Amino acid sequence: MPTLKKYVNKEGYYINARPSDAGNVTYQVDPSIWDFLEELGYSHESDIEWDLIKPFRAAGLIYTAGEGPSVGDDAFEPDSSKLSELPDETIQAILDYLESRNDINPRIKDQIRERIFGHEGDGSATLIVGLEDRISERIQQCDMRPWETKSIEVEVDQNGDDREITLSIYSRKTSSDLLVSFVYPEVSHTVTVVERRDGNNIVDWETNVDRSLSWNDTVTALEYKTKLANLLGETLSEFDISMGKTLHIP
Repeated sequence: MPTLKKYVNKEGYYINARPSDAGNVTYQVDPSIWDFLEELGYSHESDIEWDLIKPFRAAGLIYTAGEGPSVGDDAFEPDSSKLSELPDETIQAILDYLESRNDINPRIKDQIRERIFGHEGDGSATLIVGLEDRISERIQQCDMRPWETKSIEVEVDQNGDDREITLSIYSRKTSSDLLVSFVYPEVSHTVTVVERRDGNNIVDWETNVDRSLSWNDTVTALEYKTKLANLLGETLSEFDISMGKTLHIP
């Protein structure tokens, strides 16, 4: 079984291991997980299970010097000859810890949950990344001038039988006058789609326009909203999400 070691001449840990398909392998341990490993009860000379190494390898937090802090798809492949079952509470602690980190790709989190630990995910993380990427791609393909999309955020929450998908899109008017240094305030669009079990989805759309914008700028902001509405409807349909019944579009 792999062994967790503490460096002699510097702070930190590394892992000595002998995978079945290789000789001795030394894994680097990212400093950000030292405290977490200690909280789980691991210390110098502790045996450390492959079940624990694999999720952190997949997240790029345990790695060899050659591969650096990113790994190939093989990190997800289980090897029954190596696996030692972890207690359920330890598995849950690992999943909770990884979920709490915003610097790990949501797709990786889903893959760790499903492919390493065999926990069925709800697909929320994959949906979030997919929607953010696709909406961003579609906006870049459209002429939204003079408004520029600054950021896109997607949240997914499960409320009983209903799923709530919230899209937050922030845009700002751009100036074609290079001599003008004025920074226009952002306009925010918050679109909430409630997917109901009966199929009668509900949509709530709120737009916040800064009062400092002129009337003409406000009109162009609403024109941007019209383009955005068509774009979002088409994009959501690609993910089999229906805009359904409109509840509120101020």
